[in-house]
Parts: sequence; C-alpha cells; structure tokens
Amino acid sequence: MTKSNRNYKDAFDDYIGEEPLVKKEDKERFYRWLHQKEKKKSTSAHWRPKLATATLFVGAIVFSFIYLQDAFPQPEESDQPPVVEEEETIPFDQVREQLETIMSKYTVGMTKEEVQETFGQGKVYEGQSETDGSTYEAVEYQFIKTTNEKISLHPWSPDHVEYYINGDIGLSFNVVWEENGSSYAFARYLNEKGKRISTVDFSSDGSIYKDGKFIENDLYQIEASGFFVENVAASLQKAPEYISEEDLKTLQNLNIKPLSSTDRFQELLPHDYQYIKQMKSLERLYLKGYTLPMSVLKSLINLETLIIEDVQNLGFLEELAPLENLSYLDIHQTEITTVSGLVELKSLNQVVLNKGKVTDWEVLEENGIEVVESP
Repeated sequence: MTKSNRNYKDAFDDYIGEEPLVKKEDKERFYRWLHQKEKKKSTSAHWRPKLATATLFVGAIVFSFIYLQDAFPQPEESDQPPVVEEEETIPFDQVREQLETIMSKYTVGMTKEEVQETFGQGKVYEGQSETDGSTYEAVEYQFIKTTNEKISLHPWSPDHVEYYINGDIGLSFNVVWEENGSSYAFARYLNEKGKRISTVDFSSDGSIYKDGKFIENDLYQIEASGFFVENVAASLQKAPEYISEEDLKTLQNLNIKPLSSTDRFQELLPHDYQYIKQMKSLERLYLKGYTLPMSVLKSLINLETLIIEDVQNLGFLEELAPLENLSYLDIHQTEITTVSGLVELKSLNQVVLNKGKVTDWEVLEENGIEVVESP
C-alpha cells in the first residue's frame, strides 16, 4: 500500500472510529433471520399439496355416501324394537296327552296288526340287531307339528334331537317285533323343560321305564321286572301272569338265572330286591350269574341252602352271619379267594369250594366246617 493510500485509510478510520460497523451479534441475528425465512418457504411449499389431496379424499367419501343413499333407499326408522321370532316347540300338554294315550292303549305283546289297528298304519321299516344279528320289523309313528317329509326318527338317525327342539316333532313312538317273536316299544319326546329328550321304554317282559327308571309292569300282577317274575314263576311252575305277592311270601325254593339267551343282559331292580326281602319262608336260593346285596341276603332269615355260580365277588362273607339257619354253601364256581369270614355262621356245616382258588379254606375245617372240593 502506498503512503498516500495509507494516509487516506488512517483518516477514514479516524472518521468512522476503530469499532467495526457490523458486529458478531449482528451477523448471527442476520443468519437466523435468513434461515427462518427459508424454512417458511419450504413449509408453505409442502402443506399446500397435502391439503389439496385431503380435500379431494373427503369430497369423494361424501359423494359416495350421497350416491348410495339415493341408489339404495333405507327403510323408515321405527320406534318399535325389531321382532325376533323364537323357535316354538310343541306345547308339553299336548305331548303329555298323546303319551298318556299311547301308554293306555299299547300293551307289550301286541301284534303288528293290532298296533296298526290301534294307532294307524305308521311308517314300516326293518333292521338288524347289533347284538346277535337277528332281523326285526318295526312301525314308527310321528306326532309332528310341521309337514317336514325329510324327518326320520329311526333309532340310528343322528339328527332326531334337532327335530324336537325345532318344534317339528312333539313325540315319536316305535314298536319293534324281533325274529324270535318277542316285541318291545319306545317313545321319545322333548321333556317339559325343553332341554333334553325323555324316553319311555316298554320292554318285552312287560317292564316300563321312564328315562331308565322302572315305573311299572304292564303284564304281571306285581310291580317287578319281568325277568324276576318269570324266575319266580319257573320256580313255582306257574304262569308268570298269575304270580302274586302271596306267592312270594310262601315261596321256599327260588332260582334266579337266565331263562333265555337274551336274559343274560337283564338286571335285577331295586323293586325286585324289595320283593325278595318279603320271602321269609325261603329255604333254598340258587343264583347263577347274579348276586344280591348283602342287605337283601341277610333278610332271608330262614335260608338253609345257598348256591352261587358265575359271580366274581360276593362281598364280605362274615356279613352273612345273621343267616342263623344257613347250613350249606356252594361257592365253587365263583372267584372268591378267602372264606375265613364264614366261621361266624353258627349253623354252617358244609362248604363246597375250589381249593385251588381259596387260600384259607383250612380255617373252616379248624372250626368244624366240612370243606368239599368241587367236582
């Protein structure tokens, strides 16, 4: 720099002063202002397209709603709540009346012709027993509310419960004739509370059951299972329809055993036990494939001979102690393995058993009771 120029600069600095005109704070303030201005420009450039897009979207929704309202008119609003139709079942009074009619008119042993003459032609069908393969013929009656022709209530029908619940059927009644000449019947209906299917069974021996519970015997004088009455009749060599309670009181010899191939599925009922307890004159009892509760056996106070076959277990033999007259006991065809309890029987003098099964038979001989090996 020349001397003259330096002189000019010094003179200018003296005029404006030594402090700079633009300070550091001024520069920072200027930069902040410039940055904010650019940011506003950027923001303004972005929100305008977004706003336009949102406006178009909302407009499309409003237009579609108005168009659909015009194209598909809505039903007029009502202050009344919507009506919901409930499935109606058959009134139980009608079911009960029909069931009573069936029970009053049907008798076990009726022929097919007699049944159809009483109840109408019905729907005839045939089948085969799952037990022994024998064939049977049956007639089905449906007491229905609707005219649904597809309804079938054969025992193997998987959908029969729905028909009752839907109110298509109030009650069905089937009568079955087996190949061996026996017959039985059953009725099905929705119970009074409408929650499950109830059953009335008419067995071939005259016993009537409701939901598996014995009600009465339709063939015989005493209200016991036909199986029991027929065994009493066989023991007395008398027709079962003539067996009375008086016969039970004077009976001295009773055999309870299967009388036919189907009897092996029969069971003694609590009603039967009550009649057995009345047999105060009974002296000999033979049980094959059946046993009696100890409470029933103990009531036979005059019993002298007891023969039991094909029974797994008789219970605690010492409970027979009240049978003070029991002198002979045959248990050789049972699975009984211990007999020490029999020493409590005061009159017992002979026991027939299988020494290979019974582990403590010697105790009987030690107490003066004769032990006879099974033949």
